[in-house]
Amino acid sequence: VSEVIVAVDLGAVTNTAAAKHFATLDADLKNALMTRLVDRIGPQGLKIEIDISEVELSNFYQEAANTADTKLVGQVNVSHLTDNTDFASYELAVGVNDVTPLASAETTQTTPAQSTEKYYDAMIGAFADSVVARLGQ
Repeated sequence: VSEVIVAVDLGAVTNTAAAKHFATLDADLKNALMTRLVDRIGPQGLKIEIDISEVELSNFYQEAANTADTKLVGQVNVSHLTDNTDFASYELAVGVNDVTPLASAETTQTTPAQSTEKYYDAMIGAFADSVVARLGQ
């Protein structure tokens, strides 16, 4: 991988919980990808471009009440700098049900802010994991 570019559509933020993280979403996703790809970085590698088109975050209470729609949706384009036949383009949507459960029935949630942060981190991680998994296909 030679380059990772992440862009976030200004209209992608659909609620205030998501807006809190909007300013750093592109950097957070890029960092998550680079961390997972550290052993695959090189000057003549793939270029990964991601355009996030939808962001919605919730917290444990919203999920427990079944009133949340936590998701991260984006267009992923992968191209090779020197081989025009080596490319992929797809829309990736990661929802809260795609990530490992963040809390069990026995868990005590102390603040909504903490749970929102956990959901945000889980969504970024799941999105990055999905992109990396598809690179090997």
